[in-house]
Amino acid sequence: MEKTNNIIPMIVHISLGLIFCILLGIVFHGTEIFNVGVAQFQIIVSGITGATFYSLLKYRGIKSAISFHGILFIAFLFISQVDRFTLVIPHFLLFASIGISIFVYERYIVRTFPSFKFGKFIFLAVIYLVCFSALTLVYGLIIKIPNLMYPLKVQFDIWILVAIGLGLGLEIAELKYKAGKEKVGS
Repeated sequence: MEKTNNIIPMIVHISLGLIFCILLGIVFHGTEIFNVGVAQFQIIVSGITGATFYSLLKYRGIKSAISFHGILFIAFLFISQVDRFTLVIPHFLLFASIGISIFVYERYIVRTFPSFKFGKFIFLAVIYLVCFSALTLVYGLIIKIPNLMYPLKVQFDIWILVAIGLGLGLEIAELKYKAGKEKVGS
């Protein structure tokens, strides 16, 4: 965790993570991503939650990131008007996979490979896809979905757009923030 009270880098990370998710979502799904009632809305939700989780994890620590992630999850349940408990579990898995993926990415990729100037977003995409697929499969086994490949196929294009968009946005924010830091330190 970087010790800073500067809100600007946090806003840059959140904004760019969300913006890149939205841009990729619009390119591939049009304005459907803004419709709360369709699966493509996950692109917006994942962009907001992933970018916020990353920013809080990086600048405020794990407790702040998890606390705010929980608040966003509850807000999302109200916004999307989840009226059955059986729908809470898949939404929880979505939020859990975002949190786990971002945590692994920030702790083990960003920190381990600081010399990589560009391309770390690919690691986030792989981590996110593996994590969300694994949680979806576990959920499918628990509730005994007859064809486990169906939910994976339906969601795969959304997950890949989120992972690449979020990763690109966060990576560009990192490059921008580091470039700004180097100029100040020079």
